[in-house]
Amino acid sequence: MAEDTRRVTDYIEETCRRDPKKNAVEGPDYTLTFEELVRDAKAIGTALSKEVGAHSFIPVFMEKGALTLSCFYGIVYAGGTYVPVSQEQPAERLMKIINVLNPPAVITDDDGMEKLEKAGFQGKIFNAKDLRDSGDADEALLSERKASAAIDDPLYVMFTSGTTGTPKGVVVPMNSVMKFIDDFVDIFGIREDDRIGNQAPLDFDISVKDLYSSAKTGATLVMIHKDYFSVPPKLMDFLCDNDITILIWAVPALSILSGMDIFSYRIPEKVRKVLFSGQAMPVKQLNIWRKALPETEYVNLYGPTEITCNCTYYEMPKDFSTESKLPLGKVFPGRKVFIADKDGNIIHEKDVEGEICVSGECMTKGYFGSDEETNKAFLMMDTGDGTKEFTYRTGDLASYKEDGELYFAGRKDFQIKRMGHRIELEEIENAISKAPDVSQTACVFNKENGMLVCFYTGTADKKEVRKVLNEKLPAYMIPNRFIMLDSMPLNHNGKIDRKVLNEKAGF
Repeated sequence: MAEDTRRVTDYIEETCRRDPKKNAVEGPDYTLTFEELVRDAKAIGTALSKEVGAHSFIPVFMEKGALTLSCFYGIVYAGGTYVPVSQEQPAERLMKIINVLNPPAVITDDDGMEKLEKAGFQGKIFNAKDLRDSGDADEALLSERKASAAIDDPLYVMFTSGTTGTPKGVVVPMNSVMKFIDDFVDIFGIREDDRIGNQAPLDFDISVKDLYSSAKTGATLVMIHKDYFSVPPKLMDFLCDNDITILIWAVPALSILSGMDIFSYRIPEKVRKVLFSGQAMPVKQLNIWRKALPETEYVNLYGPTEITCNCTYYEMPKDFSTESKLPLGKVFPGRKVFIADKDGNIIHEKDVEGEICVSGECMTKGYFGSDEETNKAFLMMDTGDGTKEFTYRTGDLASYKEDGELYFAGRKDFQIKRMGHRIELEEIENAISKAPDVSQTACVFNKENGMLVCFYTGTADKKEVRKVLNEKLPAYMIPNRFIMLDSMPLNHNGKIDRKVLNEKAGF
């Protein structure tokens, strides 16, 4: 069998050959045709190839935009791996990510340069515009870089929350992304004439589906500015005025609109598919969407970053009327999804909870620079046919019900899903413990209403604790409430009694 030499850059080049003047990306900054995107990406790739070695891990410290996308592809052209890092990251967490990577350089814009300098970064910084405007592509140099790369080289690293207070970088190979996208656009019928409304920030893996579905099919990627999600009428106007046809969104973003009675204001009638993930979709909110857009197709997607975006999907039938949970549905081709007990025994019985495990195609390479964390989550396991395969234990719980479907049942540890992000409570607690005059900390979370409550002992003022967290953590990790206690409640094992804390929080 011939070696697969495809790259994600082939997606945009193939579309460019078909329709060079077609809009590839309409960003908050500017619009690029496929011809312009290929040109800019190659220019960036050429400039990088002259400055850093192949197989380099390059953080892109920028917010979403056409220029950011050009940088991603430019890094691929240079034979490297891109690492999206939001400029909303507090300085301390930003430096933790950079210290994990130890990159040869960081790509950013004018705003990012100032933030990097304030954070104390002393390494090499490239201005994205300077890279783009540095000159024409050196096709021979780019060909050398492509020849030095392998299809299973890392395409990107996506950082998630870590239990020790240090973010974990999930290393995602090129072939996993391309296999997933090939299946994704085929199963869900994404077309060249679609306009994909990108909601997710580019350091959140939901955005991967937007970026590469549009590149492969020739659809137009329409990036929605984050501020629009704070003003629902403005967001609805954007969807309608920009003729958006596909929404691949996190559940909280969809619920913002359905929870505000916004469909009485305006309905985005051209939206033909809504695919959602990140956390369990409340059926009540989903039914509001279905009432407003009854002919639209709705798909429940499930899967953590570690298995490249998603591993299951449930296409909702038109007559779906249950008021309960949505099933996880079918398994994507080339993968196995099963539930197992703590000893690795596969569970088939109904109403018995087990941990969701995934094996097969599209697995990632574990966590950057952390064999210990990788070996905790990625194991050789019996997948049910007598053979052992490299398997990811997700930490998510599920069980089979009477209808034979598999249903998500929450987390088995202290990891939560909030605002579509996967968060380790220990990282928040670790950050709170750094505040002056804080002794003990514990956080509890109510998945029904999304409330996150922090308990602590000590004499620290609540405003001071919040101020410390704002300096250390992104907004989606900041608790809704802070409660000071004289002492932490303990169970008979001497551990913090989180059941009592849940009661104190009113959960």
